[in-house]
Amino acid sequence: ERIPLVATLVKKTEFTDEEIAALDAFVSGQGFHYWHHPRHPVDHQVSRYLHLPPGEQTRFRQGHFLRLDAVTDDSPFFFNFYKWRSLVRHDPRDTGTTPATGQRMLLVMIVQAVLFSVVLILWPLGRLPRGRFELRPAALLAYFAALGVGFIFIEISLMQRFVLFLGFPTYSLSVVLFSLLIFTGLGSAFSGRIPRVSRRLPVMVTAVLTVILCTFLLVAPGLFRANLAASLPVRILISVALIAPLGVVLGMFFPVGIRLIEAADRRLVPWAWAVNGCTTVVGTIAATMIAMAYGFDVVMVLALLVYGAGCGALQFMRRA
Repeated sequence: ERIPLVATLVKKTEFTDEEIAALDAFVSGQGFHYWHHPRHPVDHQVSRYLHLPPGEQTRFRQGHFLRLDAVTDDSPFFFNFYKWRSLVRHDPRDTGTTPATGQRMLLVMIVQAVLFSVVLILWPLGRLPRGRFELRPAALLAYFAALGVGFIFIEISLMQRFVLFLGFPTYSLSVVLFSLLIFTGLGSAFSGRIPRVSRRLPVMVTAVLTVILCTFLLVAPGLFRANLAASLPVRILISVALIAPLGVVLGMFFPVGIRLIEAADRRLVPWAWAVNGCTTVVGTIAATMIAMAYGFDVVMVLALLVYGAGCGALQFMRRA
C-alpha cells in the first residue's frame, strides 16, 4: 500500500521556466500528480479552488465541512481540521480519513466537567444547616463562577500570546504563571488594605480591568514585533511588565467577594471557594474550544463580559 505524500513548494519569487520543466519531469518520472500547477489548471479540487474568484473562495470555505482557513497566531490549531458543527452533522463528503478525535475528546471532557461541577456545587449547598441564608446563593454562584471562568480565560490567552514572543511554550508558561501568581497576590494584598468594601467595588475593578485589557490588546502586538529580536532577558522583562497591571487587578476580585460573604454569612465562604474551583476547570476546556473556533482575542473579550455579568449578579446578593 502506498503512503499518501503531499509536498508544497513555495518561492519568494515566481518559478522560472527551467524550474517548472525540471519539476514536471520529476513529477511524471515518479508517478506523482499535481494538485496545483503554477501555470495552468489541473483536474483537482485544490487547483479548482485556487482558480476561483476571491468571493467564491470565501463561500467555498464557509460551506465546506472542514476548516480551510489559514492558521493564525490568534488560533494556532493547525491540527484542527473539522468545524464544530461537522461533529454532529455528518457530511457525505467526509471519508473519515482525518477523524476529529481531539475535538470529540474536548466535548466529552467538558460534559464531564459540567456534570461533576453541578454535583460538587449543588450537593454541598443542600447539606448546609437548614435556615434562611442572609445572601442569595444564586447571585454568589454567578459571581464566583464568573471569576473562575473569566480568570482562566485570560490566563490561557496570555500563555498562548506570549509563546510567539518568548520563543517556547515552556518559557511562556513559566513567565505567565510566575507573573500572575506574584501580581495577583499583590492585588489580593492591596484589596485587604481597603477598609470597607461594597458591592460596587467589583464593578469599579471591572471597569479598570476593561481599560487595561483593551490597552494590552492594542499595544502588545506592536510591542512584540518591535522586540522580537531582543535578548531573552529583555523579552521576559517586557512580558512581566505587560502582565503586571492585569495581575494586580485580577487579584482583587476574589478576596473582595470573600469579604462580602464573610461579613454576612460565613457558612457560604467554603462553598464560594468550591464554585470558583469547579468553574475554573470548566473554563479551561471551554477556552480551548472557543479559541479553536474563533481565536484567543475572542476568549479575552468574553472574559471581560463574564466578569461584567458576575459583578452585575453580585449587586443582587442580599435578600430584600
